[in-house]
Amino acid sequence: MIGNFCIIETGGDDRMQLNEIHTLVKTYGQKLSFKKNSWIFKTGEGTRNFYLLEEGWIKIAQEGEDGQAITLTLRESGDLFGLVEILAKEKYRLRYAYSLTDIKVYALPAEKLYELIEENQNIMATLCTMMAQRVLETQNFIKVITSMSVPHRLAWFLQTFSKDKNGILTTELPLTHEEISYILGCSRQKVTSFLNRWRKQGYITYKRGLIEILDKEAILLEE
Repeated sequence: MIGNFCIIETGGDDRMQLNEIHTLVKTYGQKLSFKKNSWIFKTGEGTRNFYLLEEGWIKIAQEGEDGQAITLTLRESGDLFGLVEILAKEKYRLRYAYSLTDIKVYALPAEKLYELIEENQNIMATLCTMMAQRVLETQNFIKVITSMSVPHRLAWFLQTFSKDKNGILTTELPLTHEEISYILGCSRQKVTSFLNRWRKQGYITYKRGLIEILDKEAILLEE
């Protein structure tokens, strides 16, 4: 798992329990495939399923008052999603889930999840811990967006979603510069400008969807 914006970081016991929850979702859920740019669920539709993302990337988003999509979080393979409305007992979805790549998911009906929780209360404890951690991650994200300069936001974002590959921090995201700008609350031009500048300075290498961070300290010092 990666970073701290939308990725679960738990202790050993919780991780073991999450793996057990993954197994339950695979055992009792239905395996589904979606093409890139597909709706997994839409705002306002009935809250029916809890999901395990087996492969690919999705975004969880909602529409702003101006009609502009606001990306709330990203999910990658191994992540659980679609839980907020179920735990809140909301009949209808408050956000939407949209595929950024071809994806495979397991969909577990909400009713079955309730049954499993009745049989094992540790499931609820683990899910609540996971959701509490995501609240803290969201608070941290809001702090970054509201208090940091654009280059600092971008540097933070890239490092948050990076993995160490042969000693190099590598970020692989199926996002355009415009989509990144929506998340960071800045213009597409600024995202493109700083990425181009960092590439020329030798701090990063990048091509569409793949960024290698060669000097993470340097990009954090950018003003």
